[in-house]
Amino acid sequence: MVFVQTYLGVGTPDVSIAIDASMNTRRSRLGAAAAAGILSLPLFLLIGPAAVAEDVAVQKDARDPCKEAIIEGYEPNTLGYTKQANDEGFADFTISIKSQLFRDWICRTSGGRSRLYFTFTGRFGFYIRTRYSSPVIAKNYNPKLVWRLIPDPTNDVVPKLNEYAQYIEFAYAHDSNGQSIDTLQEFELQASQHGSATDAMDFVSRGWDYLEVTGKKSFSQGRLGSAVLTVYPDLKFFLRHGLFEGAPEEYYSWEQDSALRPRHAFDGVSAALEYRPFALTREDDSGLVRKSSLRMELKYTTGYEPLARYNTVRGEVGIEVKSLPITLWAQDGYMNSLARYYKKTRSVGLELRFAEF
Repeated sequence: MVFVQTYLGVGTPDVSIAIDASMNTRRSRLGAAAAAGILSLPLFLLIGPAAVAEDVAVQKDARDPCKEAIIEGYEPNTLGYTKQANDEGFADFTISIKSQLFRDWICRTSGGRSRLYFTFTGRFGFYIRTRYSSPVIAKNYNPKLVWRLIPDPTNDVVPKLNEYAQYIEFAYAHDSNGQSIDTLQEFELQASQHGSATDAMDFVSRGWDYLEVTGKKSFSQGRLGSAVLTVYPDLKFFLRHGLFEGAPEEYYSWEQDSALRPRHAFDGVSAALEYRPFALTREDDSGLVRKSSLRMELKYTTGYEPLARYNTVRGEVGIEVKSLPITLWAQDGYMNSLARYYKKTRSVGLELRFAEF
């Protein structure tokens, strides 16, 4: 695996991130998890408006479309709680950032139409009192090199929201869960230490390199009135031999599960449809609930080999309450985590979700 494992639990055979020298005790493990949460808290406090499906691509300066901070939010940054049918409940948090590369050489010479980004998204689960020793388990690490094209960065902006109405991205990406178990002996040892083969599944190594084409297209004004309707298509192609991962780590001969298939059977073709019915209305932000922040989203994901046989549907409703962007979501299907990507299950969650900082 490309990334170092971040599991803070018992009996991990790999290198773990250490907060201090006494990580063998339960107190130190809980302290490490708490420290990680405290260190990430300033990021969430500095993050701005409620997030949408993917990168909203906010125009920071109309006179200089290339103006961006050194580090900005990419996919939604979240902090919440998840419960799914085949797992214990856990605190679920995601950190996602992007950084523009070669700004003067690429963005400014193209008039803001072309941008090159390095992005990173990491998701983690904190099993607070739902598993022995309350471990923090890495769910996935997803770095990308992204080339973004914005057709008209000066004029093609959603009014009031200052979001680019459309863009298209081409990316080379790596996606893994940072774990290392790839033999039956290691898996059985992990299962015996945790007393559960189901929990031990979270430490089976998964990893892929893939090519991606994604984009955004927003529709507003006209018959939509104060509403904004946005579509986010997303296509992935999982490589048989990647620059970082080499051959994919999908599943192993010792895994005895009839549901096992390559990831491209469950993932690779998706589209999200987001509707914000009052996004362009003007209102006093000092109220308890910001009506203009209401958003509804429906996302469909399936594989491409075979096409549309294993399907995932996710629905979300979000609104700001006293400036806190709250999202309630439910999902039925696959890809709930990389370790168990092939397991069909239902899950629900409540989270704070942010887009920009």
